[in-house]
Amino acid sequence: QAWLAQVRSCQSVALHIRRGDYLSNPAAAQFHGLCDLRYYEESMARLAAQYNDLQVFVFSDDLNWAQSHLKLNVPTHWVQGHSTEEPHLDLEIMRHCQHHILANSSFSWWGAWLCERSGQQVFAPKKWFAGNLSNWNTKDLYLDDWIVL
Repeated sequence: QAWLAQVRSCQSVALHIRRGDYLSNPAAAQFHGLCDLRYYEESMARLAAQYNDLQVFVFSDDLNWAQSHLKLNVPTHWVQGHSTEEPHLDLEIMRHCQHHILANSSFSWWGAWLCERSGQQVFAPKKWFAGNLSNWNTKDLYLDDWIVL
């Protein structure tokens, strides 16, 4: 409830970084790959150019990595406290954020898709798959008003 109150009270941005199995499982790494930091930085720069009061809520399966590598010039909250058996709680918080910066993951995709706040901006990675799969047609993954970088 405390997280929900925070994201509802500001220009909140749900920023999702998925590493976990995309890094540790060779098959998942070869299929999906990871979003690079430039994607997250560019998405944040575009949002910051439009809003001066953003607060970022970072969701990740590797918060330690995210905290040491993601450097943002806005108030940043590292969403934690839920067990891996309770992903629905993070998804509920995520969907109430005003804006979304997705990982190449259906988890953050659903967070943005389920959002009912007006004026939402969604940034999605153009490279959804890795390697030879990066040429797959992924147009059906994105809503028309999403910004694909």
